[in-house]
Amino acid sequence: MLMLALAALMFGIGTMFFVMGAWPVIGFLGLEIAVVWYFFRMNYRSARQHENLTALNSVFRIERVGADGDRKVDEMPAGWLRARLDKPDNEEATRAGRLIVSSHGREEEIGAFLHDAEKKELLPEINTMIQQAKDQSGDTPADENNASEER
Repeated sequence: MLMLALAALMFGIGTMFFVMGAWPVIGFLGLEIAVVWYFFRMNYRSARQHENLTALNSVFRIERVGADGDRKVDEMPAGWLRARLDKPDNEEATRAGRLIVSSHGREEEIGAFLHDAEKKELLPEINTMIQQAKDQSGDTPADENNASEER
């Protein structure tokens, strides 16, 4: 609907320029519509990317869903799992860095597509989820103590 309204606006502007004798402007207006359409399409595609984090039965599970719909699942034992926010290499940088969970030399980045403020907000939640996974025993029903965060 937005693209239709934009196309109608550009058609009106193009008609005005055509009447004034500046007909080459019409091609540039068409190009502008094509560029806006392309970037909207890319934005909607990347918005489908997300991660599901689940902590249950002493396991921390990261399910990644890519922009193209591909799913990848990583599971890490919660016993020695740690979450941290790595600083960027450049100390003067204003970015928060990467949100990492690690255990036994294995590292996984969480929320690479998130804004820095969201990463800082997510870190305590992940630590809580890890602690809940550590506290769970093997005979506890998964539905009762399932801590899940989707971003």
